[in-house]
Amino acid sequence: TLVSLIRGARAVLFPSLYEGFGLPVLEAMSLGTPVLTSDQGSLPEVAGEAALQVDPYNIDALSQAIRMIDADTDWRIAASTRGRRQAALFNDYAYDARLRALYAK
Repeated sequence: TLVSLIRGARAVLFPSLYEGFGLPVLEAMSLGTPVLTSDQGSLPEVAGEAALQVDPYNIDALSQAIRMIDADTDWRIAASTRGRRQAALFNDYAYDARLRALYAK
């Protein structure tokens, strides 16, 4: 059910104040759902350039970003493509390759 909800959403809004990793952002991007997230903690690294990042303490910036996402179909389509590419950097195969490279050193 959760996958269907995320996949069917116009966007996932995740303006967290702190995240150890940001799995919800990665899950949404892997499903092709555009993401608005925080510019705090680990989220910029996980989201990369694929998500719209805002200061979670700035209510005006959050409101403006939500309105933009709602109104801009072209941005949502491009964000979906960027998100899938970004999420692929964290898939099992990429993780395995990074781990092998680390142990090879």
